[in-house]
Amino acid sequence: LAAYLHESCDSELPCWSKELYDRNKEVKHMFLFCGAVRDMTDAENTSLSNVCEQMKIPLLPCRLGPIPEFTSKIVCVAGYHFYKGLLGSGLIKLWERKQNQEQSQEMTSIPQASSNNTTQKKLLHTIAMIPIDSTSLTADPNKRCRVHWCMVRLCVCSLYRSKFAGITRDALGNKLSFIFQDGLTINLDQRDFISSLAEKHQAAPSERQILEELCRRRDDALSQECNTLNEMLSAYTDQADVYALDFMGKIHGTSKQVMELAYAEDCSSGDASESSTLLAILEVRDQSGHTNDKMERLHGRIIDAITRAKIQVMAQSLLVSEAQDCEALTVVMLQHLQY
Repeated sequence: LAAYLHESCDSELPCWSKELYDRNKEVKHMFLFCGAVRDMTDAENTSLSNVCEQMKIPLLPCRLGPIPEFTSKIVCVAGYHFYKGLLGSGLIKLWERKQNQEQSQEMTSIPQASSNNTTQKKLLHTIAMIPIDSTSLTADPNKRCRVHWCMVRLCVCSLYRSKFAGITRDALGNKLSFIFQDGLTINLDQRDFISSLAEKHQAAPSERQILEELCRRRDDALSQECNTLNEMLSAYTDQADVYALDFMGKIHGTSKQVMELAYAEDCSSGDASESSTLLAILEVRDQSGHTNDKMERLHGRIIDAITRAKIQVMAQSLLVSEAQDCEALTVVMLQHLQY
């Protein structure tokens, strides 16, 4: 099976249902096509259709969420669906729908601009615990380690989105907080962080430029005498529909894994709250992959502060703990669920 991916397609990949778990082996090869940097042209779409027809490979226009996103994030989502064994199952179900003409409208692969301009009401706030002291944050390539790379990845995945997402609609606001093991906190807002770099002619910044900006904000935070953790959480004290997912928490037999619940239910977007805030608590791992005593104590302080703010906390497992990019992957999939 082949699929053309674009957010304007009418058909969402149907991968959120229990009935799909046993069907992944029915497809041996899957080909996903999408535009990178720019959308595919009409000529490229025509060529793809002709080739698939000649080779007798079904071509299914579909989307992974209605919001325009970077190709790297779409590939990440597709890869996670494949890891869960549901990418092929979803494509089979979509093909069967097309065969049985169950869709109310003709499926199209021609991109069309969305006219939905709803007001931004949802927020994803990622709180990342960093296993180094704030003074060890550096832009020097010779002094970097996995932690620095992960911080850059979290900035890109949490705060940067396709420019078309802002044109079509603000479906989700994003914030990112780095809390170092010495307690220093850097709080980043999506619009402020991107605008700050753009004003320096760094609209598409390099890793070094992002780290330099983080070092500047680290220095600003050092000069301020305030409890930034409590100040950060105080904004949510009187808000309804604020929840926290603790991806470093102790998992018990009754813990509900949000991603597993999403895959197990045929959820309708109409069931979701129109206004909600989700706090995602992550630990950035160092090269050893172990959690030191400082990080354990820091985690305890964060959970205590969230509990005092009367925010409900649920322990979660990392989505793919063995993945090199597990921290950023978790953020991308949470964004995808919110979309």
